[in-house]
Amino acid sequence: MSYSAPETWAKVSLGELTSGTRPICYGVLKPGEYTDGGVPLVRITDISGNYFDDSDLYLISEDLDREFSRSKLVGGEILISIQGTIGRVAICPEKYKGANVSRTIAIIEPDDRVCKKYLYWFLRYYGERELFDAFGATRASLNIGTL
Repeated sequence: MSYSAPETWAKVSLGELTSGTRPICYGVLKPGEYTDGGVPLVRITDISGNYFDDSDLYLISEDLDREFSRSKLVGGEILISIQGTIGRVAICPEKYKGANVSRTIAIIEPDDRVCKKYLYWFLRYYGERELFDAFGATRASLNIGTL
């Protein structure tokens, strides 16, 4: 018995699923010095075991945060590591609305055509099986265009 998708289903790219929210993006290039009372910055080390670990968040200046406003979190986005350790995935907790991400993390904010939990598990599957098309001789990287 074979299965085929209903004719009403359409194949769309992840880029298309994020075009109405915000394009897939990465964040702050150089975080600078730790800033007491600053804006939380999510790094790869904050995605542990494919869950958000906020036990040691780095804080950046408000000026730097404003410079990278495109990567400011609203809560509920899917975060995926794209440099070094490729494919760590987490869903940003709502309590971190207003935080930002480092350049080693991509933000994926799909529209309502896809279930975020499904996308989380799909990306996690890819990451755990090292199926992403990463590149780099000294430090693995995943191009956000590949996503």
